Amino acid sequence: MSLLQCLKRSFARKNQFAKRLRRRLELEALEDRTVPSASGQLLWTGPAGGSWSSSANWIDPVNHKNYAPTSTDQLLLDPAAPLHGANTSGIINTSMTVDRVIMDSSYTATVTVPSGITLSTTNYFQQYGTLAMVGTGTITAGTYFNIYGAVTALSSGGATAHLNTTGSFFLFTSGSITVLGGPAPPLSITTGNFSDSGTISVGTGAGPGNLTITGAFLQSAGATTLTTGSVLTFASGGSPSAYPIIQGSTTTVTMSGATISTDTKLAISGATLNCLTTAGNVIAGNLAVYNTGIINVGSPLTGTTAHPSTLTLTTGSFTVGALDPNSGGTGGTLNLYTKSLVTFPPASGSSTFVVKSLGVINMYGASIAMTPSRVAFLDIRAAEPGLSAGTLNSLSAPSIGVGDSVTGSIVCAGVINMGNGGTAATALAVSLPVTVSGALNMSGATLTVPSLTLSGGTLTSQGGTGFGDTIMTPGGGGLTNNGMIQYSGALHTLALAGAGAAYTQGTQGTLIFRVGNGSVNDVFTISGAATLAGTLTITAVGTLTAGQMWDLILAGVGITTDFTTKNFPADGNPNWDAASVGGIYFASN
Repeated sequence: MSLLQCLKRSFARKNQFAKRLRRRLELEALEDRTVPSASGQLLWTGPAGGSWSSSANWIDPVNHKNYAPTSTDQLLLDPAAPLHGANTSGIINTSMTVDRVIMDSSYTATVTVPSGITLSTTNYFQQYGTLAMVGTGTITAGTYFNIYGAVTALSSGGATAHLNTTGSFFLFTSGSITVLGGPAPPLSITTGNFSDSGTISVGTGAGPGNLTITGAFLQSAGATTLTTGSVLTFASGGSPSAYPIIQGSTTTVTMSGATISTDTKLAISGATLNCLTTAGNVIAGNLAVYNTGIINVGSPLTGTTAHPSTLTLTTGSFTVGALDPNSGGTGGTLNLYTKSLVTFPPASGSSTFVVKSLGVINMYGASIAMTPSRVAFLDIRAAEPGLSAGTLNSLSAPSIGVGDSVTGSIVCAGVINMGNGGTAATALAVSLPVTVSGALNMSGATLTVPSLTLSGGTLTSQGGTGFGDTIMTPGGGGLTNNGMIQYSGALHTLALAGAGAAYTQGTQGTLIFRVGNGSVNDVFTISGAATLAGTLTITAVGTLTAGQMWDLILAGVGITTDFTTKNFPADGNPNWDAASVGGIYFASN
């Protein structure tokens, strides 16, 4: 082989080797796997706005290595000693499942759940700082929620965020929920049992809000506030016993032109429900106040300025007083302040408005409006054993000349108190007949009604300071007495007024007058005719001198028939007599 051939062969082998050396080394792509932490705990150490999915933002507090959260990890947000995590905001940027989330009380930053993201925990979710729910962001806790911080939900294009658990949802005293936006609820909470002692704000000064809570709800402390146009919906989830209960003497719910809706009933048990502003408030569903609970519609006069409001019950019944729903021994109070209104508009089906034992309605120049096809009458009940009767107090606002009114009928087996015996008369106008089998007490008052029937009940006329009481029946329906009429206080006049207003006393009726020396006595004036039966009773004020005469009844259209039974003072005077002449019924001794 020549020298030239040897050189060519040698260079050819070198070139082949060189070409082989120029090939790039490559790594084969393997399946990506998230490795669980060694201790089962991960501590948040991320920067402000850091992503929860990034392993760089979490550290195992035992081996101090970084891991991304997995389903077996407990996530700790704890900037305090000894862990010294980060007190920075974070974003749950991808849906994930973890064992539990524990935000320590030292954590004051914000965790955001964006729209479309779901965080699930096998166990519980404990929250301090701020939890911002955005759009359709969802947290599902396997066992329960502990909320010690602030939860916010803002409307995002009609989307609804969710907090869900089959266990309990605890909103503690330091905790709060603020919901802003609608008309779809920006936040829905579904739970087996919601225990609330914190603050719930549905709507803010920036606008209305909308919140839905599904499951049993008990507010035992704190405050719930609904601004104008806001809606709070309680859904039972199909369980009739899962109704919302507001209880505790310091617990308040304040509605300022808002709506509360329930498919069961809203129970005010020892707490206070305030219905404020002229914008009007709505409750859909049954409403009950008991166990010393209070419902205020409007607020008291300041000088001569009224602060009215309206409570509209679009569906359901309203119960004021004890034994509802759990046979408690104390009652409830409904305060209707000057120019305020409780109304039952037309609705499908029938409803009731009941004042039970220990229940009280106070009217201070206010109105009750009932649609008769829905609510047949205001039902004021007799006393249950050992308790006092249901009571309606018509106090009016005489200082500004505003009386009380009821659109509808009243059936009273309990007590109606009118007036306060002062120098200014009070007034109650009722659009339909009133039937009393309990007690009607008038103390310087005017009752305007189509007709009044005492069906075993008692009318006590006490009068005001220097004046008596008036029953006005403009349509001539008059007064039927199958019970008792009596006087108390100073001697005075009870007037039955109105064109053609007639007085009819049945065989079971009793009319009692007081007479004194100087021919002074109680007087009953009647604009129409008087038809008498039953019993007349005359009682003496002091020791009477014989030979006096007292005009007891003055009937404008005359008196027919006479009392069946006449009871005179047992003073030994045999000359007692009583009879009518024309339209005057008199007694003499």
